[in-house]
Amino acid sequence: MQALDASNREGIGYKEMVKNLDNLDTNSLEKLAGKIGKVVALRKQPTKSEREAQLVKFIKQKIPSSLLKYKNELYEKMEDNTITEKEMEDLHTVVNYLEELNAERIVLIGELAKLRNTDVKVVAAEFIKPKL
Repeated sequence: MQALDASNREGIGYKEMVKNLDNLDTNSLEKLAGKIGKVVALRKQPTKSEREAQLVKFIKQKIPSSLLKYKNELYEKMEDNTITEKEMEDLHTVVNYLEELNAERIVLIGELAKLRNTDVKVVAAEFIKPKL
């Protein structure tokens, strides 16, 4: 890669750096763009504590009570053999959605355990409420 001329200077200003980019060949510009992209991505990544807070927030996110109530109503209809075909489709959709949410929650708990450098069971216990 060709070098940007920054000799005899403590730093190079933004405008001057952009002006010097014209001297680079396409291959060098592409490599530089890739490196800049990595630096930007790393800076945008949340810190460990920020990511931990995000994970906890997502894990604790509650399922709307209206959705759970609807699911329970559909189960009751299914048990009573009074469920319509449309309601049965709705039940499958709701159950699949809830399973996806639970799977995502498990993944997030695993990520949080890795971030905390602890066992996943310890982290999971933090979010599981004992049933009385």
